[in-house]
Amino acid sequence: MTEPLPDLNANASPNDLSAPAQERKGQPPSPAQNATLRAFASLGFGRQPRTAPRYTHEAQAVLNAAERAPGLGALMATALNNQKRLTLLKGVVPPIILSQLSAGNLDNGVWCLMLKSPAAAGKLRQLVPAMCAHLRTKGELVHDISVKVIQHPR
Repeated sequence: MTEPLPDLNANASPNDLSAPAQERKGQPPSPAQNATLRAFASLGFGRQPRTAPRYTHEAQAVLNAAERAPGLGALMATALNNQKRLTLLKGVVPPIILSQLSAGNLDNGVWCLMLKSPAAAGKLRQLVPAMCAHLRTKGELVHDISVKVIQHPR
């Protein structure tokens, strides 16, 4: 027969995530809360591991939280740079084509632009030298633009 698990919440600190909200405010937990905590402890639930992130339960804007995350911050910076480059093309590219453009990655001075329409992609390919020159005058390091047609499955 197995031994009962010890009550992991008996020595819990007030900052522990597994502690009830009332205990964190300085009030002792009720007997029903103690029984619930003991039942969870018997199932294997207890204190959070030390490697778990500590949440402060403070509301944060999604953009601010995403900027602080290492991977998402770099992705958001890339997306903002792509959006900035697309707005710089307003005077060069016709508005109907500009509204259909999706910006891809800038890799070694080659910027990828994507469209759904092959006809619009053909027209955009004719404008590539003008777009590159315009972006370079605005301080962007774009030496070439790759235009791709996006094929959606039917």
